[in-house]
Amino acid sequence: MPISPSGGLIAGLGRDDLRTCLTTTCAEPITYGWTWDHPVAGRYGVVVWFVAVAQAILEGVGAPPPVPYRLSGVLLLVGGRWRFALFNGAQAVAEQGIAG
Repeated sequence: MPISPSGGLIAGLGRDDLRTCLTTTCAEPITYGWTWDHPVAGRYGVVVWFVAVAQAILEGVGAPPPVPYRLSGVLLLVGGRWRFALFNGAQAVAEQGIAG
């Protein structure tokens, strides 16, 4: 599984690599959060998916101002609780200059 925190790409291969990445990220003196501007979601039985235009909000020493962000994910209802099967977040880039 590729893991790409703001500091750069880390080649992750599984649960242990993800745990290491999240442990390092969570040890930073910064709190991560998001505001959702325009969420869109759907559901089919025990599966929910969503996409949202958002702002990443980082708080703490050295934290940057809010930045445009895009969030998406898939959740599954397991044992009466919603569990993430996929969560993705990416800093938005300007459309100008993107080939397409």
